[in-house]
Amino acid sequence: NTVRNLRCGASSGLPAHLPPLDALNASSLQENWAALTDTLTGWLKKGIIAGPYDFPPIPDFRVNRIMAVVQRSKVRPVMDLSYPEGNSYNEHIDPLELRKVCMTAVENFTYTIRAIGPKALMSKFDMQDAYKLVPVAPEALANQGFKWLGKFFCESQLIYGSKKAVQDFDDLGL
Repeated sequence: NTVRNLRCGASSGLPAHLPPLDALNASSLQENWAALTDTLTGWLKKGIIAGPYDFPPIPDFRVNRIMAVVQRSKVRPVMDLSYPEGNSYNEHIDPLELRKVCMTAVENFTYTIRAIGPKALMSKFDMQDAYKLVPVAPEALANQGFKWLGKFFCESQLIYGSKKAVQDFDDLGL
């Protein structure tokens, strides 16, 4: 799965075309517009998003709502993929495409470290824009759109907030 996802893009788990949507962005963008614009500019340079376009770049382009999530002095643009109720991106993901991602308990981690002994080395690995390391399949692009400052954009990588993104990122095994 991992190699296929990196070569061809991860499947969104969605039917080919979702119902149209032209959602307004969340009010959290009003007070964080400058930081959000900086983040989106960086994502454009990295190829994480495509745009800006004056018109929707793909037939049946879906404009999802985005919001600004403030985390420790940074602002993360997040598509609200549970909006709107009854017609959201996440509601259209095929449940058969989802698998449970399991984590270990702190207790199990502690037992493992104790078993290894005092020579155990521990480190922390934090990745910037981690989900953005995995591309999505081209057929998913029409469903991954948003609008900012009157222009259209499209995310080409996994989206924060997608029900399926956690398992697709977990497949990398990083």
